[in-house]
Amino acid sequence: MLSPFILAFTAIFVALDIIGAIPMYLSMTKELSREARVRIVNTSMAVALIVAMVFAFIGNGIFEHLASGFQDRGRNHSSPHFAF
Repeated sequence: MLSPFILAFTAIFVALDIIGAIPMYLSMTKELSREARVRIVNTSMAVALIVAMVFAFIGNGIFEHLASGFQDRGRNHSSPHFAF
C-alpha cells in the first residue's frame, strides 16, 4: 500500500501538470525580462498557496453546502451522476 505522502504528491503533481505547463510558460514569457518572469512565478505561487489554504480550511464546508443544495432539490447526492 502506498503511503499517504506518495498518494498526495501524485495527486498534486498530476493536477498541476508542471511538466506540461513549462513549455506554455516559456512561450508566453519569452519576451519578458528575467525580473518580470520571476515576478510572474512568485505571484502565481502566492495565489496558488492562498487558494490551497482557503480550501484546506473551508473547502469541506463549501462541498457540504453544495451537497445539501443538491439534496434540497430532491436529488440523491450519493449518486455518481448529478442532474443539473
